[in-house]
Amino acid sequence: MILTLIILLILVGGFFIGLRRGLVLQVVGLTGFIIALAVAYLYSNTLAPYLNWIPSPASTSGVTEDFYYQAIAFALLFIGVRILWSILGSSLDFLASLPLLNIVNRWLGGAFGIVKVYVAIFLLLNLVAFVPHAAAQQTVSDSTLAQTIVQDTPVLSEKVEEL
Repeated sequence: MILTLIILLILVGGFFIGLRRGLVLQVVGLTGFIIALAVAYLYSNTLAPYLNWIPSPASTSGVTEDFYYQAIAFALLFIGVRILWSILGSSLDFLASLPLLNIVNRWLGGAFGIVKVYVAIFLLLNLVAFVPHAAAQQTVSDSTLAQTIVQDTPVLSEKVEEL
């Protein structure tokens, strides 16, 4: 029962956050994260050799210098792409703040916020299923809403079962 209330509160919170941010900022934020992750993953090895002017820590505790510079390159690329993507998103959000578009943008943002939070809850509940903790698994089993999310989510439930 408590898990059901927590899930409902999180879904309502996702709606209001999405409503406040709007669809444009919600989508820009999600795509920006994915693109920044991809760019950082693909190009951190290329950038890392150019960062050897940064002093490495004296005690790397088993961490190689290459890994250290790759981690810095990954972080720099990720943050840089996120900043650039946010600037782009801000200019798009300005267009979405026009009178009629603003209403549509906000309500679609609320719907997108629910979907985003729902997927996160789905992933978390499925993760709990793999954790060998009887009390956590029992809590999920006792919640009808949690069971419905895990078993009856279109496409996602089928994909998890295939794994």
